[in-house]
Amino acid sequence: MRKILALVLSCALIILTLYPNVYLGVVQLGNEINGLDSLVDGNDLSVALVGENLKMTGQTPEDWVAENIHWVSDYDLYYNLEYWATPSETIMAGRGDCEDRAILTKSLNEYLGQTSEMVVQLDHVYIVKDGENYFGVSNTTSVKELIREIIVKMPFPRKLAIVTGLVLIWGTSILLGWRERKTVKRRYPVD
Repeated sequence: MRKILALVLSCALIILTLYPNVYLGVVQLGNEINGLDSLVDGNDLSVALVGENLKMTGQTPEDWVAENIHWVSDYDLYYNLEYWATPSETIMAGRGDCEDRAILTKSLNEYLGQTSEMVVQLDHVYIVKDGENYFGVSNTTSVKELIREIIVKMPFPRKLAIVTGLVLIWGTSILLGWRERKTVKRRYPVD
């Protein structure tokens, strides 16, 4: 029972460290269930405003997003490991990671009646339009590489919180187990 409790506490620690903004973590869970395409919205009011500007200037959605939506990690913007923002959220923030930029770009293309495709890789999402890739392509090919990348890119305080928490949880579990065995031996001495 002690080991099960330690395992549950360890999982809770890791989840809360990776997703301290619990509300956005729950929203992201829904996004994951619904899929990335569910956030593409060519009818969004913010998308329409930017789209009308693009019609006047002749600028492409890909160029506008590259110039106006600066890449930032979800850790830095939303404090969570992952969060897929709506097009409005990305426009309002003026920043976003690859998924946010791809969702916005596809939404702008839809508003303008243009065809584009979101390509989802293990650790990256990019746009393909007229045979051209926008926003780079990832070289990550395995889940092992992905996990390594997540750990490497994780902010140091979060790494420290996870390691310290795990040491405390499992150290306490081991200590309690050792104490229980010692108590049982005293009560029931072996001849």
